[in-house]
Amino acid sequence: MQITTGATLSGGTSVTLAPSGITPQKSTFTTPTHSRLEPRVVEFTSSPGTPMQNTPGVARTGLKISFAKRDTPAGCCDPRVGAVILDLGVRWNLNQPESLVDDVIAYIRGLVYTTAFVDAVKKGVLPTT
Repeated sequence: MQITTGATLSGGTSVTLAPSGITPQKSTFTTPTHSRLEPRVVEFTSSPGTPMQNTPGVARTGLKISFAKRDTPAGCCDPRVGAVILDLGVRWNLNQPESLVDDVIAYIRGLVYTTAFVDAVKKGVLPTT
């Protein structure tokens, strides 16, 4: 899977994610720098809507990005272990038009490019305007 990181209107960095597991309703990929000690994993999940009475149900899609780093501070012998995880879930009532899904995708793409999103994640400062 080919993605662009650091994407802007004029470019970004092309990265190839390697497939590392496919199971029913789940695909897992790793980045080029992935290792057992410092995993960098991207997971996609999907489940179909289950029809209920007179509705087609709710389809679900998930995206999970898990990056971990083992870092040993200078002068210390115990590594610091931790992770940064993005866990995104999308629920689509299947009686809603696909164009509405396109609108939501357009907004999430726009929102993650904002300074407000970065500040919320890194500084814990929520947008006010």
